[in-house]
Amino acid sequence: MKSVAKMTTFFVLSCAIFTTNIASGQEVINNSPKIFIDNVEQAYDVMPQIENGRTLIPMRGVFETLGAEVQWDETTKTVKGKKENTEIALTIGSYFASQNNEKVQLEVQPKIVDGRTMIPLRFVSEALGAEVQWDQDTKKINIQTAKKEPVSEKVESTSKPAEPANKSTETAQRHISTEEAIALALKSSHDFELKQKALKKAEEQNDSFVVNLGHYSPSQIQTQKSLQLNRRWAEKQIELTEENIGVQVKNAIDAINLQKVELALTEETVKNYENKLKRVQTLYDTGMESKFNLDMAQKNLAQEKKQKQILEQNLENAYESLNELLGLPLDTRYTSDEDFDYKPLEIADIDQYAKSKVPSLPNIWYQEQQIELLELGLKLYEYNAGLDSYVVKQMDISSAKTSLASSKKNYEETIRSLYNQAKQIEENYKLQQIAIEKLNSSIKLLETQFNAGLITALDLEEQYLSLEQIEFALKKMAVQHNQLKVSIENPHLL
Repeated sequence: MKSVAKMTTFFVLSCAIFTTNIASGQEVINNSPKIFIDNVEQAYDVMPQIENGRTLIPMRGVFETLGAEVQWDETTKTVKGKKENTEIALTIGSYFASQNNEKVQLEVQPKIVDGRTMIPLRFVSEALGAEVQWDQDTKKINIQTAKKEPVSEKVESTSKPAEPANKSTETAQRHISTEEAIALALKSSHDFELKQKALKKAEEQNDSFVVNLGHYSPSQIQTQKSLQLNRRWAEKQIELTEENIGVQVKNAIDAINLQKVELALTEETVKNYENKLKRVQTLYDTGMESKFNLDMAQKNLAQEKKQKQILEQNLENAYESLNELLGLPLDTRYTSDEDFDYKPLEIADIDQYAKSKVPSLPNIWYQEQQIELLELGLKLYEYNAGLDSYVVKQMDISSAKTSLASSKKNYEETIRSLYNQAKQIEENYKLQQIAIEKLNSSIKLLETQFNAGLITALDLEEQYLSLEQIEFALKKMAVQHNQLKVSIENPHLL
């Protein structure tokens, strides 16, 4: 009887355990969200899981369905996906992913479940250009890989008129290349128009000048040479104006792009100060922080918000300055070419460079041509009452040569000064690069501590902000360095 009782008890317990396992499994299935990609329900060998409000699914399931190539690095436990121009990477146990080499903080860590690598669905899908929608009632996740085209149908007459676009909003993301901007600036430049008219006038004067072969005088020779010089100088003036406008446009575009970067950095700083204020406020409410520190946190936030407003206005002013140059309405907004590339100077001997560069400058050429014209006048000198004497003409030539020598010297000194400024920037650039290397090493350590729960997100956020500040400083130095290089090559445009 005891044996029968034991067997009965064992059977009942086994059934209970089996029933419990079935119920648990059924509960997991019921709680797992259903995933649809382009309206097709997906099935995975490991059920999707929800953690911290985020859905995790097997990596190959999402990558391959979204048309991305997938790679797994066993050594670093990192999965990489690439689709067209987008590349993302996620590491097991890390709250940090990368998208086109830009670090992104995740709300849930990738992990391995039943031998499968589970990754956050929303981050991967949106990073690869898909749209994700979550239906709380049905626990369905709908993913659309092809974004909907904007509707172009007519608006009903009862509809409200569209709100005017904010000035700081880029108009339909229109892009204007540097070359296009220069062309617009030349087209709207009154100075360039005057230079073109001056050339036509000089050409007309040359064409209409007639030498009487029977009465060919030295003064006619000099007049003809003078007209030819004026025509050639008018041609060079057009080239100089084109170069000058090109530099102005490039500098104006650089100013806008730098303002955008600085404004974005300030917006991040405002968020950081807001988070700091929340932390200080919480500590103050619990009696763990002083009123002084709370006031300082509030003042810091207010000051940074004011700085943001100033930068927004500076960006508006920068756009308006460029628009005036391009002949566009002042409220026109667009994207433009960014040029933050940095390359050190390749001038071995600045003194030799300056001496060889100066003689080829347009202004120096014109002064030399004027001296030749004066010397021709001296050779063809004829005494006429009321005109300058021979000695006066000699003095004019001497003064012109002195002026030429002074111009050459000034240009050489200008080139050396610009060179020294550029070299100073190069030294500072190296120091900032070293600072970035040190900060990146520190950030890697902090990320490890953050993943282990030893530090807060705010502690890490401050380090990222410091990194962005140094990167902005590098971009600013790169722009300044490039502008100095242009000036070294074209000192006559200063």
